[in-house]
Amino acid sequence: MPLKVIVLCAITMGVGTAVGGWRIVKTMGLRLTKLEPVHGFAAETAAALTIELATRLGIPLSTTHTINTAIIGVGATRRFSAVRWGATLEIVTACDTDFSNLRSDRMVSDKGFFSFRLRV
Repeated sequence: MPLKVIVLCAITMGVGTAVGGWRIVKTMGLRLTKLEPVHGFAAETAAALTIELATRLGIPLSTTHTINTAIIGVGATRRFSAVRWGATLEIVTACDTDFSNLRSDRMVSDKGFFSFRLRV
């Protein structure tokens, strides 16, 4: 891949994060459940271990869904009511809407786990 494409992608991602990334951080760190630094560390560690295990087993997963679930789990360990379930429902609805726009064929991979072949 040409260097200018890599640089352009990096700049675009940086600008996108600078312009709109604060909304995601605010939603995940304040609206979903209130996170302290130690809770953020626990969520990131749990998500990283989950992603590592899934990678080693050949299981496809969404890193975004993994961190969302880890944050919800950290909030629920304090108190089940510490999680704002209305905000959680909004995130789940948005993800479901995104996935329902794609057509997929389920197939079994060579490792025996389900994977999806997307047809657009």
